[in-house]
Amino acid sequence: GFLTAAAFFKQLQHYLFDNGSSAKNTTTTGVSTGTGTLYIIPTNGGSAQVYGVELGGRQKFKWLPSPFDGLGIEASLTGEHTGVHLDETGLKPVERMQNAPNWMGNVEVFYEKQGLELGVIYNYSGAFLVQYDYMSQHASWDDLWMRPRQRVDLHAGYTFPVGLKLDLGVANLLRNYQYWTHIGEHTLQDSDIVDSGTTAFFNVSYKF
Repeated sequence: GFLTAAAFFKQLQHYLFDNGSSAKNTTTTGVSTGTGTLYIIPTNGGSAQVYGVELGGRQKFKWLPSPFDGLGIEASLTGEHTGVHLDETGLKPVERMQNAPNWMGNVEVFYEKQGLELGVIYNYSGAFLVQYDYMSQHASWDDLWMRPRQRVDLHAGYTFPVGLKLDLGVANLLRNYQYWTHIGEHTLQDSDIVDSGTTAFFNVSYKF
């Protein structure tokens, strides 16, 4: 098995972010409520910082009696802190970086022996900020956020001595949502939810 640990730090200048606006074009006649154009314009802000830690490890329980000696576990965890100075009037002096969860991690319980591979994988991603000032209110209360996400995947495979390999995978077994945005960090106002469902695949390969 193995264990890993790492720390990281990055200092950024002229942080580039998407400055979105969904405001209606009120100077044009004939534009009805609920219509308009959404502009996403890359904009340079001020400075930014990113720092955090990454932990990981894998262990196969070889000391267990057969056939349980094929069992094992693998896990990783990332914790990070981000802070950006957007230099935008009305927004917080320090905002979170876009698309950067504070926590991400996954755990896999697996079985590997004599060509057989089985795995159950749990994946987690914390909440993160998607877009600043989504409703163009020149404030931070209307930032667009993504809710925390989690998923359970399955994998099964078998490799025959002749080089033939069969693989079966199931993604998002429990049908957890994978996209849920809302306006405001601590509210579920104007939620936008996409149910991605469960996906399965089967693959056959031959190595010679």
